[in-house]
Amino acid sequence: MRSFAIVSIVFVSFAGCDSGADQGTHTCPQAGAVFVEDGPQGSACYCTNGTVPNAVGDACVASACGEFRAPDAAGDCVDIDECAAGTAGCDIHATCANVIGAAARCTCNSGYSGDGQTCTAGACGPFAQASEDGCVDIDECAEGTAGCDLHATCTNVIGAAPRCTCQSGYAGDGHTCTVGACGPYARPVDNSCVDIDECAEGTAGCAATATCTNHTNAAPTCTCPADSVGDGTSCTPCAAGSEPKNGTCQDIDECTRGTDSCAADATCTDKRGGFTCTCAAGFIGDGTTCARCGSGLWPDDAHTTCVPDVNPCAHGGVCSSLADPDGPYPHMQCAGTIGPEQIWLQTHQKTSFPVDCRCPHGSEPGGLLCAAPTAMELANLHLGAGVNAADAQSGELKGCATDFTKKVIYYGANWGDQGDSRRAFVFAMDPATADRTLISGQYEDPSDGIYERGAGEHFDTILDMQLGPDGYLYVFEDSVPGTTSADTSPLFGRSIYRVDLTSGDRELWWNDRDTRFSASQCGSNTGDHSVHPDIFNHQFELDEQGNFFMTIRGNGIIRVANDRSKCDWITSNDAGGPGTGYAMPALDSGWAYKDGVIYGTSFFGGIYKVNVATGNRSRIYGGPVGSGPGPGVWQFLYLPYLHLWIAGGNEAQTASNAALFDPATGETWGWMYQQPDAETGGGSGGQDTFVGPAGTNRLRGPILGTLNQTLIDRPWCLSPLDEDRIFVATDRIGITIVELETGNTMNFSQ
Repeated sequence: MRSFAIVSIVFVSFAGCDSGADQGTHTCPQAGAVFVEDGPQGSACYCTNGTVPNAVGDACVASACGEFRAPDAAGDCVDIDECAAGTAGCDIHATCANVIGAAARCTCNSGYSGDGQTCTAGACGPFAQASEDGCVDIDECAEGTAGCDLHATCTNVIGAAPRCTCQSGYAGDGHTCTVGACGPYARPVDNSCVDIDECAEGTAGCAATATCTNHTNAAPTCTCPADSVGDGTSCTPCAAGSEPKNGTCQDIDECTRGTDSCAADATCTDKRGGFTCTCAAGFIGDGTTCARCGSGLWPDDAHTTCVPDVNPCAHGGVCSSLADPDGPYPHMQCAGTIGPEQIWLQTHQKTSFPVDCRCPHGSEPGGLLCAAPTAMELANLHLGAGVNAADAQSGELKGCATDFTKKVIYYGANWGDQGDSRRAFVFAMDPATADRTLISGQYEDPSDGIYERGAGEHFDTILDMQLGPDGYLYVFEDSVPGTTSADTSPLFGRSIYRVDLTSGDRELWWNDRDTRFSASQCGSNTGDHSVHPDIFNHQFELDEQGNFFMTIRGNGIIRVANDRSKCDWITSNDAGGPGTGYAMPALDSGWAYKDGVIYGTSFFGGIYKVNVATGNRSRIYGGPVGSGPGPGVWQFLYLPYLHLWIAGGNEAQTASNAALFDPATGETWGWMYQQPDAETGGGSGGQDTFVGPAGTNRLRGPILGTLNQTLIDRPWCLSPLDEDRIFVATDRIGITIVELETGNTMNFSQ
């Protein structure tokens, strides 16, 4: 219903209390009058549209001026401004427009719709307005309609009410802001809060040695120096040789950290507040500098002077056979008349290895015979515990890989008889304890029989192995079809297995004949037949991406992608094959990959180099190229300790021979050699020599016994613990450790 217009003449003021209006119900006694609260002349009774008070003042009668006008004091009819009088009845969200001589016009504001007297939010809402492009946000901040306080910041919000935020130093709802409390870390300045710099004012409470850091509107922090402990308000320096850790001063282990000043030939021992350096056995000095005593000499008790050694066997084992009467220590030799074949581990130079000069089982010390560890019961000699390839028939070790992360060496062990050749396993040897742990495959325990670790195809005959950059062990083997009812695998040819070193599971990763891997099987260079790798030892390598290098005997080298997507020739002697240069013989006697180059030997002699990127071939030793003694065959290994390569093994299964060589110059040095037994009149010792790059030394040790296949195609691997040692596998002795600098050897794990 439209509201009525009100004239400016009232019957009586509400405040007069004599109009007769009921103040409780706001009813007027005058006929036709209505009570209006806060009307033009206050709260009172007014005549409605087009009526005026009669002469008596007790009723409202029709006005001659009409509905939208009223007489003024002079009796003239004037327009009633309903908008100014507040009687137009417009909605709170509408705009009122007075119309002369007619009813006021109410129009809903932007964002609202209705007849003006009743307005509701429209499609654009209260915070947007309709345009030709649709609803457009109203920026109340820009239009000055947000209602924010002078000390507030106005932030327009799309599609919502603007946000008013009191400025720093003021408090309120944003529409009304007053100067508020600045808190404990600021003070009011010119109606705003200013941060207090407690560090500059010296009120932070930090210790004298601590560093004070101021934080805006927050507490300062106090930090003790790096060599002290405390909460910053108090700091205590740590003593020399100790450092703060977990809130307390703890001793620094300079030995473990490598910050000691001990010499390379000294042992570092940590102690509270420092460390001590002690020269190794056979050296004199204060530990920060050490010098080795010469042959036949030993340090005195003060470790300051080298004196004649009166007890060499107690000092690292400098013993010699009675068969050598001119030896330096004949009075310290084993008692009795013995020949060189009874004592293998004897040296004429200092060594860190223990010398075994004990009597065999059943004889007392001082008896007639002493024997090497392999010829006696090893009652008190620890050669490691765990799986043992020698427990089964025809045991042989083939392939090894050093894990420098886990500090172990992986070996392949083949065993079984001709009726069932599918017997092989991989074990890990601890280079510190000599213990052996089964990783994957079938193992026959002498007491408990055959058991297996890991799932997947069984190993047949392991030939070589490499540790991949992805953490898997890749095992290269000679696969044969199953020969028992329980083993029906048709697999044959050359295979690569990927071994999970945690679970021992085996996955067939590649085979040179199985059609599942046809995409990664190389054909011949002429394309008329497929080719098959032929590997003996140290002829299976991985590059930095884990791709496989393999030998095609008598032809060249192929590379198989680790993802088995392709196979390509690296180099080939065939016409039209990749690579140019020296037409080398088959690299069938050991080779290895390093930094984009393959170095290898041939059974017919010589050392060769292949550039993997180009396939080009060259000879770096043999014939007119290079100088020095010739290398052995079957083994090929880079020695970081010497920055040289080693090529060696056996020649015709009768003599042990190895040479160091420098690929840059082709120069070689005889590193180890043993003549065949026939040249020394029999026995298992032979004539042993060691010649290193720095000079000539004498070598005797178990690695040089000329037993059949002592060194032939048995794996050599670097030690993950000592860069100056390697491990060499032999059939009857097990795993032997070799000192690179001296050539001394010792039985290690069996």
